[in-house]
Amino acid sequence: MDYAFASALHHSDMNVLKVLYDIACQWHKKLHQRMDNMPPSLQLNLHNQNVSFLVPKFHLPAHIALCQWLFSFNWTKGVGRMDGEEPERGWANLNAAALSTKDMGPGHHQDTLDNYMGDWNWKKLIRLGLFLLPLIPQRIYPLYRYFNISKGEGSYPRV
Repeated sequence: MDYAFASALHHSDMNVLKVLYDIACQWHKKLHQRMDNMPPSLQLNLHNQNVSFLVPKFHLPAHIALCQWLFSFNWTKGVGRMDGEEPERGWANLNAAALSTKDMGPGHHQDTLDNYMGDWNWKKLIRLGLFLLPLIPQRIYPLYRYFNISKGEGSYPRV
């Protein structure tokens, strides 16, 4: 995991980093020292960055109470109402690829998995409109009321 983490961030210049991992509460311990032991080309200086380690919400109840408080999305600034489980939702889509890719060479294997994930992302994009369309009236009406009230044209709702 350390090598994959360092490789992914090697060319990044981010100052704020939210790391989501099922066992982030354990993995983050002594990460700075482990990064110092990486090959020189992959060593990361995490001391100057704002790094937060979080456990995705589905996995959090299996952790002790202290972990649930320290690594929860609910108490972390900048993550909104995210649950951290999105990377795992695509695995079900990849199950169908397992049989067809096991005999492929590395290049063909990677291309096939890229196609599966591209298809998954495309399907999510297409369904996004169907998901958001019913929410528009719920979100627009309060904004409309607010702006009319702020212009002095509307009235405050009675309580």
